[in-house]
Amino acid sequence: MSDEGESDPVDGVPLCGSTTNYIQFLMRKTEPSVGGVVLTPEGRPVTNATVFVGSVELHRTVKTSTDACGRFSARGFGSGGVLDISVMEPTEHCSESTNVHVGACDVTVVLKRAPMITGRVLYMASSAPVTNFVVEQIRVRRSVQNPEGRFKMNLPSRHGGPWPDTFTIAVDGYPPVSVECKIGRDGKCDLGDILIGAAATVRGRVVNHEGVPMVANVDAVRRDADDHIAHGYVRSAQGDGSFVVTNIAPGKVQISASHNMAGTAYSGLLTLNPGDDITLPDLVIVTTGCVPVDIQLVMPDGTPAANAFVSRWYAFADDSGTLCHWLPIGEYRGLRVCMEVAPGTTGFIEETSGISHYAEPFSVMPTTRSLRVRLHTPEKITGVIRVDGKPLTDLVIFFQPAAGRNHFVHVTDGAFEVDAPSGTYLLNCQGRHVGSLVELRGGEKNIVELTSGTASISAVLPMEGPWRIMALLKCGAYHTVIASCRQTGTYTRGAIDEIPAGEYRIEADCAAAGVYTNITKDITLGEGERKEITF
Repeated sequence: MSDEGESDPVDGVPLCGSTTNYIQFLMRKTEPSVGGVVLTPEGRPVTNATVFVGSVELHRTVKTSTDACGRFSARGFGSGGVLDISVMEPTEHCSESTNVHVGACDVTVVLKRAPMITGRVLYMASSAPVTNFVVEQIRVRRSVQNPEGRFKMNLPSRHGGPWPDTFTIAVDGYPPVSVECKIGRDGKCDLGDILIGAAATVRGRVVNHEGVPMVANVDAVRRDADDHIAHGYVRSAQGDGSFVVTNIAPGKVQISASHNMAGTAYSGLLTLNPGDDITLPDLVIVTTGCVPVDIQLVMPDGTPAANAFVSRWYAFADDSGTLCHWLPIGEYRGLRVCMEVAPGTTGFIEETSGISHYAEPFSVMPTTRSLRVRLHTPEKITGVIRVDGKPLTDLVIFFQPAAGRNHFVHVTDGAFEVDAPSGTYLLNCQGRHVGSLVELRGGEKNIVELTSGTASISAVLPMEGPWRIMALLKCGAYHTVIASCRQTGTYTRGAIDEIPAGEYRIEADCAAAGVYTNITKDITLGEGERKEITF
C-alpha cells in the first residue's frame, strides 16, 4: 500500500536471471479510512502531534502524526466499523481520544490544556527557600532549581480516575514530604508553602488482645489532608513484635499496624516535630477467630521449602520452610507459594515473581498450633475455547476466585494452557465481549463454549468529562468486565454494543474539574435488546 492508494495481491510474475527485472504496480486510488485536524483549545492547529488510529474488529492500530496544518489521515481499515482515535501532544496539552466511523474525513480533535500545579518549598526551621529539590508522582518527576524555592509543572492526562492524590517533595538529607493535589475547575492547583524539616522517629510494639507479640505491617499515615501516606512500608520484628519507623516528615501523623488475616490497630494522632523520637503504647490487634499457627512448608520431594513466600499472607518462611502466622479458622485451598523471591526495597513484591507452587488443602481448627503442608507443582489445565462455535484467538483472563488471582492467557486457534490447579474460574475476553464461570480440570481436555450477543446499552451521563463506562456480566456470585468504552470532551452519552444477554452491573466513572464521580446501575438485558440508562 502507498500513501495514495492500495493494490491487489499479485502472483505469478515471471523473473529472469542475469538481467534487471522491472515490475510495475498499478495502484487503485482510495480515500483515507479516516482523517481530520487536531486543534488547541484556542483553535490553532497542533503540529507533530502523535495520532493513533485503532480498530478493535481488525486488531490493527496505525500510528501517524499531524502536519504543519494540524491535519492527519490513516488508511487500511476497510469500509465499515468503528475506529478509536487517540492524540498525544507531550508539551502543555492533555492527550485526547474519540470514537468515529470508518470513512470520517472531517474529524476535529480539540485538545485540552494540561493541568498545572504550583508551590513553594521552604525549610521549616528557618523559613528559607529550598533551592534544589525534586517533585514526583508516579509518571511525573521534575528536578527543580529555583532561588525562591518555587515550582510550576504541567501534568500529563490521566483517564479513568481523579488526578493523583499526592505529590512527593524530596530534598537531599531530609525525609520526603507528601502533599495533596486537587485540580480546580480552572485546571490548576496551588500546593502552597511546603515545609521541609529534620526526620522524626516512632517506636512501638504490636500485640494481640492477650498481649502476644505479632508480626504486622506498620505505616505512618499523614492526617493533615485526606489520609495520604507520608512514609513507606515497615515490617515489625518477628520475635517481640517491636517496630521502628524512621525518616518520617514532621507534622500530624497516625501509626497503623495491620495484619492481612487478623485486622488493623491505630495509634492516636501524633504531632511530630523535627528530630522527635517517640515510643508509643502497644498497638493491639484483636485476633478473635484467629489462631497462631507454625506452618512448615515442604517441597514435593519432602525437603524444606526454604524462604518460600506465601503471596496471600504476604509472609516468608525461614531456612527450614517454617513460618508463624495468625490464621482464621477454616479450610484453605489453592494457596499459592512462590520460590526464589526476595522482598523489594519498599517491602512490596510483584505478584508474578518467583516459581509458583500450590499447597495441598489443609484446615485450621481452634486447637491448631502447627501444620506440615506439602507443596505440589501446578497442574497444567489445557483445552479449547470457542465463541459461537468458532475457535477463539485473543487474550483471555482466567480469574481464580479461591486464590484471588488472575492468569492472563493468549489463546491461539482456540487452544489454551494454564499453569494452575483444577477448580472454578471466571473467564472474560473483552476483545470479544464474552465471559463465563467454568469448572476446569487438570489432565483433561476442557471444552469451553462461549456465546456472543447482540444486546447493547446507551448511557446518558450526568455531565461532560472523560467518562469510562464498563459492562460487568454477572456469572454466578461474581461480576466480570466483558466490555468498556471511554467518552471524552463534551460528550454526555456513551454506548456499548454487541454484548450477550444476561444480568449486568453498569459502572461509569469520571474525573472532571478535580471531582471524582463513580456511579452504578444494575440491569437485565435480553438477546438483541437495547436499553438506555440514565445516570
